[in-house]
Amino acid sequence: MKKIIIILMLCTVLVTGLSAAGAREQSSVENKNVSLWYLWGGTEGENVEAMIQQYNALQDNYNVEGLSVPDQQKIQVAIAAGDGPDLTDTFSSLTNAYAAKGILEPLSSYIERDNYDIDDFMPAALASSVVDGEIYALPVSVNLMMLYYNKDLLAKAGYSRPPETDAELLEYAIATTETNTDGTIKVLGFPDFPDIYFKEHMTYALGGDYIDKNGKLTPDNSGIRKAMNLILAYREKFGLDNVLAINSSGGYMSAADPFISGRQVLRIDGPWFGSHIKNVLGVCLTCFS
Repeated sequence: MKKIIIILMLCTVLVTGLSAAGAREQSSVENKNVSLWYLWGGTEGENVEAMIQQYNALQDNYNVEGLSVPDQQKIQVAIAAGDGPDLTDTFSSLTNAYAAKGILEPLSSYIERDNYDIDDFMPAALASSVVDGEIYALPVSVNLMMLYYNKDLLAKAGYSRPPETDAELLEYAIATTETNTDGTIKVLGFPDFPDIYFKEHMTYALGGDYIDKNGKLTPDNSGIRKAMNLILAYREKFGLDNVLAINSSGGYMSAADPFISGRQVLRIDGPWFGSHIKNVLGVCLTCFS
């Protein structure tokens, strides 16, 4: 089974991760091909390809060949089958899962062998790449999540600013939700799409965490409870099936995406979402805010 070196966290992936690839195996053979599968397409993918070309032009030992594969499951299956890349990027939350499947190449021994300086990495970011004392990945970026909001839809419900507290978030979400005569949701007021972002980041915003300073898991702390109670209250108000129906009706960051198509009022997402709206879809970002 082929093992890979994984580049951790988000967005642009190259220089740090490829230095790890160089440490992975010393070779006197010039132009050794190294495959890099990355998650990004569109403008982000073009930026990754530009960095690959820059790296290839700076040295003669390795020739990196990039491929956009925006499917985590496909990447994992390919690696497990021995047909995957030498390098890939992923989210820090998946490091443990990759390591548990035995498809990652630990970097600790290479870091020690080459005396590679890891002091420049943020301690918290680096800690997310450690499993059972072994470093399995190197961070390449840290993203700030934010609340996007549709100003027109807020104004339609009588609001001149976005919500600033958890209580206001639920109030706004209920007030701005529009339903059809059969109860299905026409406009989603709550940031329940995509569902991968709300629970984690609202937990942090409400003062919670998933692990304490001693490494103990804390699934029942107050921040997690507040975040889950918000989403529960909204789903109970409008019906779980109705929320899931509008979630499944739109593709993430496509023209059918609920926020992009004007059917979602509030959205928790990263900086890539705003970049995609502006640079790929050519939509006025300040119209959403």
